Amino acid sequence: MDWDASPPPDGGGGGVGGNKRRSSIERDPESVKKASPPSASVQDTYTDPDYTGIKVAYNQDDKGPFSVHISKLESVQRPGPSIRLLNFAQFLHKNSINGIVKGGIKNLGRNRISVDFLSADLANLFVHNPILSANNYEATIPQYQVTRIGVVRSVPIEWTLSDMVEGLEYPYNCGKVIKARRLNRKRITDGKPEWLPTTTVALTFLGQNLPERVFCFHASLPVSPYQLPTIQCFACCRFGHTKGQCRSTPRCYKCAQPHSGESCSVSDENVSCLFCRGSHKATDSSNCPEHERQKQIKLIMSKESIGYTEASSRVPNLPRLSYAAASQASPRPDPSSLATHQSQSSSIEASPHVTHQSQSSPTIPSTSYRKTVFRTPHPSTPLRPSYDVYAHSSITKSPKSTMPNGCAFPNPEMIDPTPYLTPNDNLIEILVCALVNMISKFGDALPNNALRLLEGLISTLVNKNNGSYDHSMEL
Repeated sequence: MDWDASPPPDGGGGGVGGNKRRSSIERDPESVKKASPPSASVQDTYTDPDYTGIKVAYNQDDKGPFSVHISKLESVQRPGPSIRLLNFAQFLHKNSINGIVKGGIKNLGRNRISVDFLSADLANLFVHNPILSANNYEATIPQYQVTRIGVVRSVPIEWTLSDMVEGLEYPYNCGKVIKARRLNRKRITDGKPEWLPTTTVALTFLGQNLPERVFCFHASLPVSPYQLPTIQCFACCRFGHTKGQCRSTPRCYKCAQPHSGESCSVSDENVSCLFCRGSHKATDSSNCPEHERQKQIKLIMSKESIGYTEASSRVPNLPRLSYAAASQASPRPDPSSLATHQSQSSSIEASPHVTHQSQSSPTIPSTSYRKTVFRTPHPSTPLRPSYDVYAHSSITKSPKSTMPNGCAFPNPEMIDPTPYLTPNDNLIEILVCALVNMISKFGDALPNNALRLLEGLISTLVNKNNGSYDHSMEL
């Protein structure tokens, strides 16, 4: 990949189809500083005078979330400021800042916090709140929330961008263009890169709608979404900023150690990636999976107009290597570096004021002897019979009796070991009781035909019980 050690001139980098040429590291970083800018006769950037130096704001037609980003201004006494989430949340509460969404205060980095409001008006008022500037805070509305970037082609190079923007007409429900930037391409001439203007122009539309086409002097120009480029720092190898903006500790893109990659003596055969521990440089976009992940993040940011934190949470991180895998993938030490280390070790031994703790040079293991042992699981103990509710109730229940003054317990040997009650037992008892109550209410003697029916009923019941009945004695 063709990586820039310093940011390209205004208008350089970025495009619809990715940024493969911009992300390489194989060239001399000093040559980037000598790169000639685009032709002075070609206007490469245009900004609407009404929006120059003015913070953008939400419109009434915009959709939420209505986010505001806050950062701490850098001062001479405290370079590299930072904001703590809970401290800033307490600051908002003490100053009676209302209209904040529950859970809407989120941390976006070391010096950036996002606050979501319930409406666009509340967010716009908070941006210009004087309490922020009094406490050295700066509040801005993120550009991706209120603007959309599109790309148009076939714009003549001899045209100025101001004339082009003035001749644009927009479809319904589309904001005006507040910024135009002509994209440039890089060409190497005599070993020196130079930027040449192209006919592709990136337009920044005000509002949350990106039109399918615009009209320039009544001619139709199709608008395609702009894909954000993948930017990597030449100093710390992280993404999202350049070497001129870096404040982190340098990390080598060859051996992943805390020193500058330009001064590293590791050969190309022994390089190790900082992100995936592969045998390639940390700036190699064609082989490193982290570069592909960063491209996917930028693609989501471009399509859905969201921030880096939210887009990064949707793309899974690279799997962490185990110690054995990392040991196998680690490069072997360079012989020249080993010789230097041995010479330094011998000089330390010769010095009487230095105590040498180890005479052997450190070696990096190249083979892992770890072994995975699989053990059979311990068999579970079989469950014992649990408490039987039905057996307990059959033992402890009171015996049934049809006698008004009770009865004696029957012979245990004659009790059915498995008593079973049919659903008709209670029904028969209820019918017999009802019949007895009805007969007892009559004072006259029963007629003969009724007596014969009762005798037939009694004989039927006795026959159903096999001629036996309960032998009970009165107490």
